[in-house]
Amino acid sequence: ESWGRGRRIEDNDDDEEETQSVASKNTSVSVRRRSSFGLSCKSPPFNPVEQLRITEMYKTVIQMSAENKLNEKNSWNYDLIDHMGKLIKDESRGVNFQKASCTIDASVKIYSNRVDDTYASSHRILESLSRNGQSKTDENDGDTQNADGTTKKNKK
Repeated sequence: ESWGRGRRIEDNDDDEEETQSVASKNTSVSVRRRSSFGLSCKSPPFNPVEQLRITEMYKTVIQMSAENKLNEKNSWNYDLIDHMGKLIKDESRGVNFQKASCTIDASVKIYSNRVDDTYASSHRILESLSRNGQSKTDENDGDTQNADGTTKKNKK
């Protein structure tokens, strides 16, 4: 007996479909979880010089974070978040969650300092533009500002 587009009801195997569905879900979930921690199946070629630089940078940042020495000026010198996946992975045991928590804590401090620095820089630029615009207006009016904040009209 026919059903749909040439498929027959007898051809449908529910147990096999369920097994395939579960297998595909388990595979996609495990890959998704691993890739979120930088543990994807494809890894870049091992570069010992770069690995040494990243390890030294990590040690420095964690020490500075513990001593509360990360600030707006030096936070721009560290690219910890870019290498987080490489740093928290332990080949023999998977993800090292203690190292991950320290890395996240230091990253939060770095980026909060970057946000603060960006905010302060934006306001300095805005104030500078405002002062330049106001001084040009004052020159055009011929007025002068007294120390008490009142404006005095100059005679032309």
